Amino acid sequence: MKLGRGWIQWLLIVGITMVSAGCDRSVDDPPIRAVRAIQVGDVEQLSRAVFPGRALPNEEVNLSFRVGGELIARPVSFGDSVTRGQLLARIDPRDFEIQVRTYQGELAATKANHEQQNIELEGLRELRERGAATQLEVDRVRTRVDELAGRVQMVEAALDDAKNRLADTELKAPFDGVVAATYVEAFQTIQPREPVMRILDTSRIKVQVDIPEQLMYAVPYVTEIRCTFDAYPDVVIPAEVREIGTEASPVTRTYPVTVIMDPPDRVQILPGMAATVRVRAELPADEEQRGIEVPLSAVVQDGESAWVWRVDPEHNTVHRQEVEIRALTSRGVRVHGIAQGKWIATAGINTLREGQTVRLDEAPALSIDGSGSER
Repeated sequence: MKLGRGWIQWLLIVGITMVSAGCDRSVDDPPIRAVRAIQVGDVEQLSRAVFPGRALPNEEVNLSFRVGGELIARPVSFGDSVTRGQLLARIDPRDFEIQVRTYQGELAATKANHEQQNIELEGLRELRERGAATQLEVDRVRTRVDELAGRVQMVEAALDDAKNRLADTELKAPFDGVVAATYVEAFQTIQPREPVMRILDTSRIKVQVDIPEQLMYAVPYVTEIRCTFDAYPDVVIPAEVREIGTEASPVTRTYPVTVIMDPPDRVQILPGMAATVRVRAELPADEEQRGIEVPLSAVVQDGESAWVWRVDPEHNTVHRQEVEIRALTSRGVRVHGIAQGKWIATAGINTLREGQTVRLDEAPALSIDGSGSER
């Protein structure tokens, strides 16, 4: 089918108009930028959040001998409870006992020889004073005395080392705990530093949870931590913060926070048990006057001026908000001049401009306890 000249001209005009419209949009309507933001002093969301985790031992260590030999005893097995200083395994000590006795004999002989030479030296000095001995004879005996004194020190050091090696044939528990794994059996010949068993310290229990970055700056306002375990859902265990991670996961943008607690007497919390952590956070009444903690990456400072970019979530725009820096903290900076509940940008703030249209970057899913669940 052939198109008339008029149809061809009309199609060309429509095509040019569409291309021009597309070009105009790319120039006049740049893509809306996504920004990361937090809600200042947002302790309510943290108080309603539920953080899953797993029980970890307070401490765990793989034990090994410093010396090698044949394992003649391993009186504990997987799952056994042990106390600090308890014997866990023993290497055949006979070769090490022989070394100790050998150095003990050598030390006794060297000390006796040294004492005899000392007596001879004192006698020669008296003879020298009466002119019955030469200085050369005195110097020769003094040299032997000094050599033997050095030999005594060397043998004493060797004997101490032999005693330590003999003591190292016994492996003892460094703390109260539970045997989590055994790697060798009796009568097996093992090498120095070869793992023998793993011991867990269960005197206290740790749980690590992941806190979303938009809630990290409410962590300093936590007043109470409660932990429950799936195995004992009705047992609420109070806990406290043990460690706060300083580096976020590049995938989930969450920070690891470890809490620690004393296990209750009536239940046994074992490493690996699933746990749930809830917290209560409260912003002090005078917090805005003292200054509210925000991320350091949210503050722009130019000379004596400092500001943050306040995000207007209703109109999706950012606006410069002057603040006063009150103090640096371990997790950010305490500022005065921004009200609780306001949103501020936390990344890429140096490229924002007044009134710029933005959209809030979506945060990772966050479990919220209660009827107002958020996913």
